Amino acid sequence: MRRTGKQIYEQRRKTWPIEKLMCRNVESRAHKEGIACSITPEFIKQIWPKDNCCPITGEPFYFDRDIGNCGPSPDTPTIDRIDPRRGYFPNNIAVISQRANRIKCDEVEPEIFLQIYQWMMNQRTGQPDMGFFQKPHDVRPLADPSEIRPNPCPLTKYPCIQLFT
Repeated sequence: MRRTGKQIYEQRRKTWPIEKLMCRNVESRAHKEGIACSITPEFIKQIWPKDNCCPITGEPFYFDRDIGNCGPSPDTPTIDRIDPRRGYFPNNIAVISQRANRIKCDEVEPEIFLQIYQWMMNQRTGQPDMGFFQKPHDVRPLADPSEIRPNPCPLTKYPCIQLFT
């Protein structure tokens, strides 16, 4: 039985170094999305974490070339754009795990992650959700409706309503 061009290509891909495979995937995704891309397999190799672990989760990277239809594992290494509004440039990418990349998604404001962390810790300890990093001793009674005034939101810099006096 004769193999098709796609089958030959897929067989060759399985022998590529991981940095070449990741670079090709990024180039393909950038081309489809119309995003600038100027990274090389050599650069990916340079920025690869020395301990072969995700710098965010600390878990070792896991890479299976025969993932089939099940998709990548949470610990599969991925190329992350640090600022998703910019392209794939050497000063804007990092190698992190699939799990960390999914959590980060398109977010660029670190305060959001602190808020998520605080909420998760409060869920574990049974503490009420205080929002915007307020400590329990900072909670004050709700303001009189006449005293409610717009206040810059610490997360978005847009006006929001201040509910505490």
